[in-house]
Amino acid sequence: MPTTLDRNSKADTVLLLDSVGGLSVDISQERDNLTNNTTYLREASSARTAITTPREITVLFTAKSGDSGILVFHGTTDGVSSTYRVDVTSGALRCLENGSVRVQATLPSLAVGDRSYAAQWSTRPEGTSVRSELIVQCLTTGTYAHGFGTHAVGTTNTGWALQVAGYGNAPTSAYDIADIKGVRIGKRFHSQPEFVEDWVAESTKPDLLGRVRDAALPIVPDIGVEGEFAGPGYLHAGATARDVDRRLVSPLVNVRMPSEFLIAKADHTDTGSRRLYRPAPGDPQYYLAAQHWWYVPVPRHMNKARVRAFIRMFTVDEGPCSMIFKALSWANFPFAGEPAKAPVIYGTGGVFLSEDHASGGGEWVDLGNLHIARDELGCTSICIAHSFEFGADSEAVDDTRFAVMAVTVEPFFLPNDPGFDFGF
Repeated sequence: MPTTLDRNSKADTVLLLDSVGGLSVDISQERDNLTNNTTYLREASSARTAITTPREITVLFTAKSGDSGILVFHGTTDGVSSTYRVDVTSGALRCLENGSVRVQATLPSLAVGDRSYAAQWSTRPEGTSVRSELIVQCLTTGTYAHGFGTHAVGTTNTGWALQVAGYGNAPTSAYDIADIKGVRIGKRFHSQPEFVEDWVAESTKPDLLGRVRDAALPIVPDIGVEGEFAGPGYLHAGATARDVDRRLVSPLVNVRMPSEFLIAKADHTDTGSRRLYRPAPGDPQYYLAAQHWWYVPVPRHMNKARVRAFIRMFTVDEGPCSMIFKALSWANFPFAGEPAKAPVIYGTGGVFLSEDHASGGGEWVDLGNLHIARDELGCTSICIAHSFEFGADSEAVDDTRFAVMAVTVEPFFLPNDPGFDFGF
C-alpha cells in the first residue's frame, strides 16, 4: 500500500519525527523508527544522521524560564565526543559541533510558563570553512531570534548514536521528552525563508494573468479523444513535455542568497563598499546592489515576469524607516569597451516595507508584474532596487538594515493589448 508522506519530508530528509503520531515514529521516506526508551529516543550506530555539512536540523519544542538540557545529540554514549548537539542552556538555544559552540541565540519571549518554539540550524560549505545559520521562533508570540557563524568543518562517525532528549544509556542532561514536539534532520542547507515556509506560514504564490507554454503535442479531436489513439503513454509524454518546458524557461531567477548580506544606507558611500552600488537610472533615490543583479536569457515567447523577494529588515537603534523596493528589467547595460546602445529599462511600482524583522523572520514582498526588456542577445538584466525612505536623512534611516534573502522571477506571456491570442 502506498504511504502518504508529510509535506515536510523532503528529498534530503533522513529523519522526521512528530509527536502527534508518537515521537519515535519516523514519518520521513526512510520509515526507520527510533527506539522508544520512554524518557528518551535512540538510534544506535546512526549512519543516516552522521552528517556534517550541508545539513539541516529542525527541532520543535516547548520551553519556559529555567529549562535546560539536550534536545538532539549525535555522538558517543558517554557524551565525550559528538558530531552535533542542540541544547537549551541559561535561556539560550546552543548548537554545538565536535564539542564547540558554532552558533547560538537567546530564546525569544521566554516566560515562566511553557511556550512553543521552532528552531532550525543549517550548515553549508563556504570556501574551506562552514557557514552556520540559526533561526528560532517563539510560535506562541511570533517573535524571532537569529544567529550566524563561520567555522571549521566538523567531523563525524557513522558508528555513533543519535539520541533525542539526552545521551548515553539514560537521558543524561536531557530535555523532558514530553516537551519535544518534532525533529527533522536533512542533508542539505535549508535557508531561513524555507524555515518560515515549512514551519510558520506557507505563502501563496501570486496568480499569473498571462500564459505559459502548453505541451508540445496537445491532444485534439482530429486525432481522437484522450486515451483512445495513443493511450496513457501519450498523455504522460504530453504532460512531461509541458512540465519540462516550464522548468526550462521558468523561473528566470530563483535564488537564495549565499549568506545574509546586510545593507545600510551608509554602504552607498562607504569607501570599502560603494563600488557595489549605483543609483538606479532615472531615479537616483533608488540604489542597485551588485548582489541583487542578474543577467539572464529570456525565452522569446515571454514578455512579462512576476517578481517576489524575501526580505528581512531591522533596526540597530531608531526606526526602522520605510524601505521601498522595486524590480527593474534593463537591456543594453553599458559595458566597458563596447559601443553605447540606447538603454531600455522597465520597472515595477515601489512597494513599501517598514517591519522590524529583528522580531520576525522576514517576509515575501510581491513586487508585481515586470515588463521584460531584451538586448540583441535575447537577455535582460533583472535588478532589485531599494530606497531608504526616498533618500531622507534621519536617525531611523541611518539605523535601518535589510537583507534580500531569496528572489523568484517567474516569466509568462501577456498580450500587450486586447486582441487575438494564438498561444505562440
